[in-house]
Amino acid sequence: MLKKYIDIIIGNTDRLFRLTNDLLDISKIEAGKLELKKISTDIIKLVEDTITILKPKCDGKHIEIKTSFCVPKLDIYIDPDRIIQIFTNLIGNAVKFTPESGQITVKIDDKGGELECRVIDTGRGISEDDINKVFNKFQQFGRKPGEGAQGTGLGLAITKELIQAHNGDVRVESDFGKGSEFIFTLPK
Repeated sequence: MLKKYIDIIIGNTDRLFRLTNDLLDISKIEAGKLELKKISTDIIKLVEDTITILKPKCDGKHIEIKTSFCVPKLDIYIDPDRIIQIFTNLIGNAVKFTPESGQITVKIDDKGGELECRVIDTGRGISEDDINKVFNKFQQFGRKPGEGAQGTGLGLAITKELIQAHNGDVRVESDFGKGSEFIFTLPK
């Protein structure tokens, strides 16, 4: 019984920590105070490390996570902490909204002067009515009170701003009921 209460406390503490960080990030972005600390970094390793951290959540839902990288190592000039944050948001959302025994694929392709990164899931997808609002602050679609996927509704807004701060672009394609594909670019 004690373990149950400790797990609840830890879960709530983690949720409050994420909420606080999201609010701080969005405040910095809106105030124009977001500073990137760019260095030459292997983006493939960052993605692999992020997947390793999120793998227990995938395993808990029996979600298969696959990767497709154009090369085994790819150094680009980025803020590694912010790129980890981007992939954590996108892959984390994919895990959150993909049902048991689903699949997530993370791809990175070299498109000449830029990289194209994709996070593809077999989740519930996003309706056509909601697709244009997906990167707005405090957006949560189909959220019902109680158990289930929870969040602040800030993750995708922050993700978009971080990608744009790296001079990249982001978009989403979705087939409602079949899954979503978040696609973003980063200059090399």
